[in-house]
Amino acid sequence: MSDLAWAEGLPNWAPLSQVIPAEAPAYAPVPPPPAAQPNYGAMGAQAVAASAPAPTAGPIPPNLHWGLVLLISMFTFGLFGLVWIFVEASFVKKIDPRNISRALLIVAFLLEFAYVGLMVFAGLAGGANDVQVIAAMGSLIGLIITVCVIVAFFKMRSSLVQYYNTVEPIALKLSGVMTFFFNIYYFQHHFSRIAEWKRTGQLTPQQ
Repeated sequence: MSDLAWAEGLPNWAPLSQVIPAEAPAYAPVPPPPAAQPNYGAMGAQAVAASAPAPTAGPIPPNLHWGLVLLISMFTFGLFGLVWIFVEASFVKKIDPRNISRALLIVAFLLEFAYVGLMVFAGLAGGANDVQVIAAMGSLIGLIITVCVIVAFFKMRSSLVQYYNTVEPIALKLSGVMTFFFNIYYFQHHFSRIAEWKRTGQLTPQQ
């Protein structure tokens, strides 16, 4: 600038560029906002947290939808369900060799044959006393079968919870009530979840 100007405090006229200095920027540059975090929602966040553990090299559980297990069992008059119980117990035996569920189920299976045999014999027996004795023995055997099966399922539950919270920690929780009433199908639901996790690395949130 070649124009002259004067301001208070200056002894003489001076170039305008000396009287009016270059102005500083009115504001400092604003840094860009941080990248927005994805909003997964309550269930989405739970799913992300649940899929965090990486699949390990542990055994893969039997993978069949629990609904199919129920449906096939109905069409086979319970025979498939009986077989599938041993399939599940055999898997639990793999992850916990000390588990005795399979042995208890075998005992219950053999006692079931004895129970049926006694009931048939009781129906064919002629004496009233013989019928009463055989019926009492059959009731006792039926009670033992029930106890063996219930203990077997809860032993399986204990081994599963222990294994999937230590060796392969996925924070597995198994309800005692669901184990008592829906055992085979309840276990299979979680077996399918774990098998899917092994295959894809994504663990479906536990319901």
